[in-house]
Amino acid sequence: MKKIFLIFLAFSFNQIGFAHKEWVHQHIVKPSYIFLALLLWLFSSQPAASQGTSTYINPGLKLGYTFGENGGFTAGIEISYTWANTNLAWGVLSSADWCNGLLKIHLGLEAARGVGISIGPSITKKIDTIDYGITVTPFAGFILYPFYSYTWRMTSPNIQEVGAFLKFPIQTSGERIKFGN
Repeated sequence: MKKIFLIFLAFSFNQIGFAHKEWVHQHIVKPSYIFLALLLWLFSSQPAASQGTSTYINPGLKLGYTFGENGGFTAGIEISYTWANTNLAWGVLSSADWCNGLLKIHLGLEAARGVGISIGPSITKKIDTIDYGITVTPFAGFILYPFYSYTWRMTSPNIQEVGAFLKFPIQTSGERIKFGN
């Protein structure tokens, strides 16, 4: 399952045809792979599973609305790898979404306890314009996650979105999380 997550990351960054592909690969992709591989290795160790932590891979769909100039209906995909116990869920994610010709690729870290937040770098591309930024997304829920997202971009206008993720948690290890008694 971890390989599926890493393949999705590779597809996200290497197959979208950025004009500055070499720069993106050297400064974004390679450090991201190293960072995510380190996180996966660190958090997926066997002792964690024996301490009541379970791991999940969570593929999902994103539907929403982007405000402002060139705004409109937004659709996308997201996949995350999370660790969870009865108190907290945390993990790494990668997403890609589209709105009126604007493509946004996002990597992030997330944490949640009913209500959560994700934060991480984003790359946006529209025709020949590429921009880099940071995206912060508060969300709530289970399976269906309403969200608000704000992306600070270096040179282009910032992006605000509202919508919902529909995610399907697939347990990969550990004990099943029980709600209630």
